Amino acid sequence: MSTTDTLNVLSVRAAQEFEEVQERYKEYFNKCQQEETKRRRLEAQFKQLKQVSLLAVAEYESLHKQYLSENQYRQHIEEKLRKVSEENQEIRKQNKLGSNTTIVAQNNNNNGIQETKGELEVLRAMKDAVNNELRTAKNEITRLKEELVNEQKSHGVTRNQSDLHQKQLKQLNRVSVLALNEFTDLKKKLEIEEANRKTAEDVATEIVQQQKMNERKLSIIRETTEKDDQIKKFNDEIDKLNHTLTKERREYEDKIKELEEELEAIKDAENSKETEEKISLLMEQLDIAQKQAIEAEARAEKSENDTRNLYVRLAQAERLIDSSQKMGAPPPPPPPPPPPPPLAAPVIRKFISRIGKRKNKHEEQEEDPRIEAMTQMIDRIKKGVKLRSVNSPAKVSEEDGEEGEEGAMGELAGLLSNMRRGRRGTEDSIDNTIDEKPEPEFARFKLKKAGSGANSRSVDDISNEATSELRKKLEKQKSVADGLIEENGENSKSNKEEEINNAVVTDNAGKSKDSKVDQASALETTPPEQSEPQNTTNDSDVTIYEVLDDQ
Repeated sequence: MSTTDTLNVLSVRAAQEFEEVQERYKEYFNKCQQEETKRRRLEAQFKQLKQVSLLAVAEYESLHKQYLSENQYRQHIEEKLRKVSEENQEIRKQNKLGSNTTIVAQNNNNNGIQETKGELEVLRAMKDAVNNELRTAKNEITRLKEELVNEQKSHGVTRNQSDLHQKQLKQLNRVSVLALNEFTDLKKKLEIEEANRKTAEDVATEIVQQQKMNERKLSIIRETTEKDDQIKKFNDEIDKLNHTLTKERREYEDKIKELEEELEAIKDAENSKETEEKISLLMEQLDIAQKQAIEAEARAEKSENDTRNLYVRLAQAERLIDSSQKMGAPPPPPPPPPPPPPLAAPVIRKFISRIGKRKNKHEEQEEDPRIEAMTQMIDRIKKGVKLRSVNSPAKVSEEDGEEGEEGAMGELAGLLSNMRRGRRGTEDSIDNTIDEKPEPEFARFKLKKAGSGANSRSVDDISNEATSELRKKLEKQKSVADGLIEENGENSKSNKEEEINNAVVTDNAGKSKDSKVDQASALETTPPEQSEPQNTTNDSDVTIYEVLDDQ
């Protein structure tokens, strides 16, 4: 899973958690408001009960005062009644004595006693009523006290709940702030990741386009260098090394990712001995993977240096070819005589038969490679393949040879000179287009060599070795070839000009790279005395060497 996917998942999860926290916040806020309203209502009831309790206490005090006054009044009346009863007893005693005055006074006293008894009964009734009211007031006070205690308890519970809700709200506010900050950070990271992904996509498209351009250039270079086996081998080896290098890098990256994931999983687990052993093993594997990656990078750097050296040598060869082409050519030969009738096929057959006879004469010697080169060149001419041009044309010498051999070799020399002249314009145009192209992108890649430094050989070494062996074999029959080319070189030149021009038109423009590499090898193998034409013999030598090098 990529970082953008994880960031998207985390952002979605954070948004969901933020919504859940917001809903919980709203729910707790509503509950808190309800508890707050309930608390306010209870506080109002408490205030009302407090006022009622104050009124009840005031009424109780007034009733208590009234009770005390009534009690004092009762005691006073009882004291009066006691005095009256004492007076009544005295009156009764006097009544027993029987005086009239006492009877009248006794009647008066009886009337006063009755009045006081009535007042006493009224006072007793009032006392009972006051006692009943006092009892009810006490009961009401006790009930109100109990309600007050209950209300205080419930008020404490609601206060604790409100405090708890306040704490939860604060925590939710903190969590919501943290979630919002995390969400904003994730959003910023997501925007950065999207911008980086866009830039990465742009870079990837540019890299893909560059790779396509490099593949096209590589295909063109391969088409131009498909004749050279060594360069083809180097290109194949470069492709294989690129493929293996990318594969190894991916494997190392996958291994490193797996090891990092395992390390993270182990960190989350308990710190036990098994996890420590796993961590040590994974660290060792990670070190080994890093060492392997470093070794692979070192091999890649080494291969890159080798490929750069190879391309530098190729560029030097191309420069040598360009410098050889830019060097002053010898003066042109005299105009040819009128062309004889075309005798291409019989002359070539005669030439082949003569070479076959000469081969039969020299059966004890090694097989001459010049015959194979000539036959391959003739096959290429028949198929319309364009041959490489040579700056120095053949000149006439005074040596003689057999009549049939002189005609065949002269015809061959004329064909070669015409082909070179016809190809010169096309090669210059193709070389200019190739020289104007920049160095290909894959020339800077890091690749691995095919073998060790002792066993691996460059293209120049192989071409030098081959050309040196070929020159040794060619020196044996040099005199015969010189005579054939000198006698009939100018006679058959105009006859084959039309045929060679048609062959040049049908040839592929991509062969110019192959011809340039062949010319570089020919220039490296040609001795110093043959680089500039001093006489007719040296000019003819250069012609033969370059023709065979082209094969």
